[in-house]
Amino acid sequence: MDRKEIVNRITCNLPYIACALLTFAKLGSYPAYFYIIFASLAALYCFPGKILLGKKGDGGMSLHKFLMYVGQFFYFSILGLSILLLLTPATVFTSAFHLVTMAYLLFYLFYCSFSKVGGCELINAIGFYVLACLVYFI
Repeated sequence: MDRKEIVNRITCNLPYIACALLTFAKLGSYPAYFYIIFASLAALYCFPGKILLGKKGDGGMSLHKFLMYVGQFFYFSILGLSILLLLTPATVFTSAFHLVTMAYLLFYLFYCSFSKVGGCELINAIGFYVLACLVYFI
């Protein structure tokens, strides 16, 4: 197993680990700071981290690469807002979280129409929708 495959597997499982930690934090099984630390690091990995650590190619920005960066920003926003909603429930952040989640749904439908969606991207998208549902309903 090479480094790229290991990173790909970890990236695919990030939202599911966040779901488990959020469930435990909301139910009181574990302190909330476990989720806060994990979600903060995962959010920083998703948006600025993947862009900065990405391979430097020919310098051109393709539509696929741009859409990947926008998707990473949505992951960053969902994780960041879920931290805020864990700390301060029933605030204006609930509306912002709802708007970001709906915008991500529309973006993902747009992305699927322009690009070939791989298995990891689909698993990741489903995981972030499950995370959004847990934020709303737990």
